[in-house]
Amino acid sequence: RSLLRLGAEPVVYYRRRLQDMPALPDEIEEAREEGIPFQTLLAPKRIEPLEGGGYRLVLTTMMALEEDEGGRARVVPSGHPDVEVEVAAVVTAIGARPSEGVPPEVTAGEGLLVEGLHLKRIAPKGEWAERPPVYVGGDLVNDRKAVVTAIASGKEAALVIDARLRGRDPAEIWPEIRIGRKGGVSVNRYRGGDRTAQQDHVVRYDELNTIYFEYRERRERPRITLEERRTGFDEVKMRISASLALRESERCFHCGQCDQCDNCYLFCPDVSVLRDLRAGSREINYDYCKGCGVCVVECPRNAMVLEEEPR
Repeated sequence: RSLLRLGAEPVVYYRRRLQDMPALPDEIEEAREEGIPFQTLLAPKRIEPLEGGGYRLVLTTMMALEEDEGGRARVVPSGHPDVEVEVAAVVTAIGARPSEGVPPEVTAGEGLLVEGLHLKRIAPKGEWAERPPVYVGGDLVNDRKAVVTAIASGKEAALVIDARLRGRDPAEIWPEIRIGRKGGVSVNRYRGGDRTAQQDHVVRYDELNTIYFEYRERRERPRITLEERRTGFDEVKMRISASLALRESERCFHCGQCDQCDNCYLFCPDVSVLRDLRAGSREINYDYCKGCGVCVVECPRNAMVLEEEPR
């Protein structure tokens, strides 16, 4: 897309299927909207310089076989004739690896002490023994090369460094601040904020009682025109107004959070749900509760959990 904005007529050749491309779907769609063609199942075989300038790009035709757990297909040569195209220039997009300046202990995965899901600490040995701890994260340790995992590394690094400066063992704080089953951690919990009492379970969409929610279409961010996109480097998606941001925030389900809708109080057949209007909370009177679970079923946001007591 940058080449298009510089006046070229780019074509993307990719050795797998379009759905296998490690790029954001929105960006692929925007590139196609801008007129950039994608030629798939074609793998570069060799590049030959042409007399007078330019290159001949020889491409091997590929075929998709079985898919892995993530839905990405394995590809092999199809046996069909190679495809040859003449181009003015070839721009490769084959990813990147850590630079040579990174300590070998990091790139080899050796000598690392696990601090968090997205963070590793170099073991203090050899020449590192006399130095302060060195933490590595992001693409150096994460299998998933994404912005969100890089941010998670930075978040965990901040927590670990703060804990060590306060004389706490980071290994002891992870169980206290972990959220969900995928390694998320809460800075609010670490700081003793108002979310420390929230449940660890991350509520999924199929656990909500959606009958209590009104359907509202998602508002797409406005975008600049196609002509503006093709001829300049301005952001494609424009800034949204404060009013639109507020309207979008109102679509939030607040999964797992009690908003005091009083469904539990209204539906309880034994009137065992007690309201504390001053504290804005609800309590269960277990002298009357028979564990029918109606309150849990009727809770729109799955903010209540029914647990079986041992006999």
